[in-house]
Amino acid sequence: PGSFPDEYTPLDFAEKNIHSYKRNGKIFDALYMSKNCEKSGTGFQRVSSLCSEAGVKWDFEKEAHGFTFIFLRSGASRDRRDQGSLSELEKGVLILIRENPRMNASEMARRLGKSDRSIQRALSSLASAGFVRRVGSKKSGHWDAD
Repeated sequence: PGSFPDEYTPLDFAEKNIHSYKRNGKIFDALYMSKNCEKSGTGFQRVSSLCSEAGVKWDFEKEAHGFTFIFLRSGASRDRRDQGSLSELEKGVLILIRENPRMNASEMARRLGKSDRSIQRALSSLASAGFVRRVGSKKSGHWDAD
């Protein structure tokens, strides 16, 4: 994979008239000819325009090999960018909760190969940071993640 150009951000491509460049022309040409992509160099403008029309704010995170679009929903309790501060265990627990909100801590521990106590600490940390909250009782309730 190629990295996102250091001198630009997705916002630059959305708001300025910067031409994109093909990182691998043969792959792009094959995808275009097979109708698996529309065209090159318009994605940022289209995302920005559609978000603006829908009243959706967006942001991005640059990463080692690209970037991630972040769509900011109104009323969301936590900005997705804050997930970078989570430990690998907390990220794993969050993924499991999103897959199955009714999964209990013992099952999470088994699936992640960790102790029950480690999972409890991760759940407590996620709850205090606003990533998850418990709905209902300990026995019959479920996790709400967002």
